[in-house]
Amino acid sequence: MKKIILTIAAIILAASVLDARGLNITAGYNTGIAKQTWNGTRSTDIYNGFNVGVGYTFREIVGDHVNIATGLQYVNMFGKKNTYDEDLKMKGQQVDSYLQLPVRFTYLFDTENCDFFLFAGPKFLFGLRSQFRTDDLNFNWYARDTEQQYSRFNLMLGVGGGMYIGEHFRLSLGYDWGVLNRYKGDLKNLGNKLYQSMVTVNVAMCF
Repeated sequence: MKKIILTIAAIILAASVLDARGLNITAGYNTGIAKQTWNGTRSTDIYNGFNVGVGYTFREIVGDHVNIATGLQYVNMFGKKNTYDEDLKMKGQQVDSYLQLPVRFTYLFDTENCDFFLFAGPKFLFGLRSQFRTDDLNFNWYARDTEQQYSRFNLMLGVGGGMYIGEHFRLSLGYDWGVLNRYKGDLKNLGNKLYQSMVTVNVAMCF
């Protein structure tokens, strides 16, 4: 957690030397959708969580309406997960946390009363923690001493839109499709698949 705080502080300091109008602080709600194929069995798990972070909008990249919005956010998600150990089906609690870096190309629509925008672009994620818990088990998917591993890296492609409220607030809603199989090693080689997508509702305070 200390490293996360220091990283966010460094981004704020770096952004402060740029055009201050583009700096923003973000927070929001996330719903994760994990579709997996494990030993030939398909299932879908739903997770819920939150994100907080800082961002910067590079304005008027192409003309007056095209911007690029990026930043760094901490994401924490949790929910029930189905998994399998040979022929035994297990249900437990999955807890995940990430650092994510979205890169959004936005197009702004100016109106008399409000400014609307659409966005599209990738989101890069780095896993910090991924644990599966039952009453008798606490399994770390990132552990190096097990063959059942997740990759820490994930790539999503997203679209969405939003609106500016006054000069200092921004609302956005987006959906990101996961394009990489999160399983690695023997799990991946055996044909198991895990693709994670995400719905995000965010509020930003812009400076």
